[in-house]
Amino acid sequence: MFYFAYASNMNKQQMAERCPGCKFLNRAYLENFKYFYDQHPESKIGAKANIFPSRDDKVWGALFEINGNHLMSMDHHEGYPKQYQREVVTVRDDAGESYEAWVYFRPAQKPGKPSAQYLEIVKQGARDSGLPEDYIKSTIEKF
Repeated sequence: MFYFAYASNMNKQQMAERCPGCKFLNRAYLENFKYFYDQHPESKIGAKANIFPSRDDKVWGALFEINGNHLMSMDHHEGYPKQYQREVVTVRDDAGESYEAWVYFRPAQKPGKPSAQYLEIVKQGARDSGLPEDYIKSTIEKF
């Protein structure tokens, strides 16, 4: 099965710790969704990344191959189903190949600013995954 990460889980070191043996496949994008930072109800240290449906927008991220144990680990780390929800979405890679992948999201909250530490983890993950530099600057670094 596949997992689409768009925030801190793009960070390969973090994913290796959370899901030992998972395989990074390539960068991918999710159409008709928008990336933003909002105040996570459980977080006292800053906003977290989230996505919401938004026509004509695109979210870049990392596509991983995972197994059932990895999905259970991700459920734990993402607080599923109380904090985050998950569903299967269609993502595409640069070659136009499509994949049905799990993604986590939560109902939108008040926009906010991420902590410097969290932002660095996300930016490192974006670089690990080869996301377009203009996307990193215009979306991930913007809040």
